[in-house]
Amino acid sequence: MVMRKNTVITHKISKLVVLVFLILLWNIPGVNAADNTKEVIGHISVKAGPFQKGIKLRWAASSAAAWRLGNQYGYWIDRYAIVRNGELLPQPEYERLTATPLKPRPALSWRTIAQRNDMAAIIAQALYGNTFTITAGSQQGFAKIHALAQEQEQRFTMSLYAADMNFEAACFAGWGYTDLKADSNVRYVYRILPALPEGKKDSITLGFVYTSIADYKPLPKPIALQAQFGDKMVSLSWDYETLKSVYGSYQVEKSEDGKHYTVLNETPLSVMTQSSNSRINQRMLYVDSLSKNNQRVYYRVSGISIFEEVGQPSDSVYGYGLSKLYSAPAITRAVVNDSGSMEIAWTFEEQDPLLIAHFELNQSLQVDEHYEIVQQIDKSNRRTVYSKLYSNNYFTVSAVSIHGDKTSSFPVLVQPADMSPPAKPTGLRGSIDTTGNVLLSWDANMESDLQGYRVYRAFNLNEDLVLLCDSLILTNTVADEVEVMNLNATVYYAVSAVDYVFNHSVLSDVLSIEKPDLVPPTAPFIVNGIVHPEGVEITWENSMSRNVHSHQLYRRRQGQQADSALVAEFQDVQQRYEDNSVEDGIGYTYWMQAVKKNGLKSPLSNTIDVIAKRVKELSFKSFDAIVDNQNNIIKLMWVCDVPNIERYELYRATDNGAPTLWKRLNSQTTEVIEEGVQAQKQYSYTLRGITKDGKALKTKELKIKY
Repeated sequence: MVMRKNTVITHKISKLVVLVFLILLWNIPGVNAADNTKEVIGHISVKAGPFQKGIKLRWAASSAAAWRLGNQYGYWIDRYAIVRNGELLPQPEYERLTATPLKPRPALSWRTIAQRNDMAAIIAQALYGNTFTITAGSQQGFAKIHALAQEQEQRFTMSLYAADMNFEAACFAGWGYTDLKADSNVRYVYRILPALPEGKKDSITLGFVYTSIADYKPLPKPIALQAQFGDKMVSLSWDYETLKSVYGSYQVEKSEDGKHYTVLNETPLSVMTQSSNSRINQRMLYVDSLSKNNQRVYYRVSGISIFEEVGQPSDSVYGYGLSKLYSAPAITRAVVNDSGSMEIAWTFEEQDPLLIAHFELNQSLQVDEHYEIVQQIDKSNRRTVYSKLYSNNYFTVSAVSIHGDKTSSFPVLVQPADMSPPAKPTGLRGSIDTTGNVLLSWDANMESDLQGYRVYRAFNLNEDLVLLCDSLILTNTVADEVEVMNLNATVYYAVSAVDYVFNHSVLSDVLSIEKPDLVPPTAPFIVNGIVHPEGVEITWENSMSRNVHSHQLYRRRQGQQADSALVAEFQDVQQRYEDNSVEDGIGYTYWMQAVKKNGLKSPLSNTIDVIAKRVKELSFKSFDAIVDNQNNIIKLMWVCDVPNIERYELYRATDNGAPTLWKRLNSQTTEVIEEGVQAQKQYSYTLRGITKDGKALKTKELKIKY
């Protein structure tokens, strides 16, 4: 409950403090905001540094013009007590802390402090020096005005920087103040008011800050201190960005035992003193020299605030100076002996025998990259033999120190005799799109001395393959472009592999790629349409185009455009068809169309018109037999619905004998029985009907194995 009550009180007080700021800025006589009709040349920024016995204040003008006016007329410091013992006062308690405006001390007063403090000397020179880095000299006119303006800007900038480095000098210049009468139980608003005359009163906006001694807390440790040790030197870096609002500068401390530290830099390190190679606004950098290597040293850094308070030191880092190699091996001999191995020798100027750990032999297929360590060699040796050679080899020899750093020789090329070509490329595959773009790929060869590939092309199977391009293809893919609309239906490709001594493999298997067919086939031609009693016989000449998948025959009734129908489709060399589905006396129009495999259709063929004249076929409706094995008889039965039947004729044959007339029957007879049928015999019957006008019905046949 207590925590909740305190939280509520703090929240209320914070809101009331904002209200108090508004009161101080607008409602207190003589403290009105700048008149908008007058030009504002700058404002005052204020920082507070509470400590256990009081509150330090630092302020600065925002422009060179405001800085000059402030130095000329000085500053008032007003203090308002806002909160006492956690309770908001009903009326702020006002007090002016300076009897007269704070101004820079006279020029002669700076002599003593400037002799012992470089930052004070910079401020004194900026305030009272005749020149400051840039001189107007013999310059005239606009050039002189521009140079003077630059000089004033540098005086302003450098004086503020120096004041941030030394609080005593800042107070001496009238830009800092320590309030030792502040009550630890009271929260204050401090207001820095330029003591300008009436005509210039509102040209600089005042500054203020809200603080209390109770806000004091120890300054934080610098973070992320790192050390990189080299040969009798160490490079220190640490995070500046995170704490830049707390620390403006740093001091570096060194120790040989990790307990007793001494400060290395007489002048605090800041961003302005950083090297151009450091990463400004991210990390600070400091380089220290070591008297000798292999001796442990410790480092830490401490931040310094603008109130010249030194914060807690960072965590320490330590290490040793490391001796570096400066000489490199020099290869004196590298030859391939009769057994196919390389013999290599080198010299090396030792600076310290104890510094060398070993030598390394490095191999690569390229002169300037991808070297692989292939041998580790004792530091006492200056020669070695190596047998795993490729057609092209680049070798270097490296000296490696006990600390891991190394120096390497210049590369040397070794080329053993190579008569073995690469393996035949396999897996050649490809595709072609409708615009003629070809993409080929194949399985990559695995030879370590492979240099590339050559790709060949032909447009006819029987012609020689021609090299696609003069340069080697370095990957196992390549793109090509061919003309799709020419007469060659297929394009052929092959690939060979090439090693570094230009041995060529045999060609891969030839790949054939069908071009996309974008040309419709030519139309077929209908030759004739003959009317038969059974239907209409259509004959035609097929399309002359390649890749024709089928020919389609269409018809429609004459005079009826909507009656079109596909009659038949042919996927062979057929060029004749009899349409038996026509109706007697109906006129028909026939035409054809060729279709390719990809669906492209030819224009329509010519048409042919015919009138069907079919003769109705006279036939029996049925002709059946019943076999009675028990009585050795065969009963023949038939049904005929053709009118005007005069008689029936029944022919008979046994086994493979010729049929002979067996019975003549009148038109009323529809069944016959043959008795005495013998086993293991085949009986064949043919039934024929004759009409009264002499027309014959289509015969019916039965074969019975008894």
